[in-house]
Amino acid sequence: MRLSRALPRNSLDSVSATEEKEPDEATTVVLLSSTELLCYYRQSLEQCAKYSRRQVLYDLCTLPHKRWLQIYRTSCLLVLDGPNHELKHASIVINAVDSCQTTATSELEEGIRREIDKGFKEKVTLQAERGLFVGVISRISLAIAVQQVACEPAFSTMSKMTWNTLSQASG
Repeated sequence: MRLSRALPRNSLDSVSATEEKEPDEATTVVLLSSTELLCYYRQSLEQCAKYSRRQVLYDLCTLPHKRWLQIYRTSCLLVLDGPNHELKHASIVINAVDSCQTTATSELEEGIRREIDKGFKEKVTLQAERGLFVGVISRISLAIAVQQVACEPAFSTMSKMTWNTLSQASG
């Protein structure tokens, strides 16, 4: 069985399919697939370390693990850019992305370095992938800042109103 077929692709693939459903479902899928991805990485690291701590383990880090981290980052961006995009998805995506940034990059990198032979330790790095996830968080932060600026005039007007003179609030 090829490694790409062993990955828990169900929820990674279903992100775009759930965009047509309720927006909350799409972001829940992103969160679930991050958990699946991290569990898969732990399992594959343990299994591979049983057989080889040299080139094979290094290749596992540089080929499929990096590739699927990049694909997962793209799926998070699709949720944010999809037709049902709402700012409320930002916190769920930030949590999933932060989890990948912390666990899948930092802890995975440390785990591989702990298991791999000394000759490969210095070659193992997931810094670029960590940067991809930080970029997603920065993008979400920028979107939130833009929304805050857009709402500022309305909030300013509301704060200047004499609310105690109103007999009834309507929306």
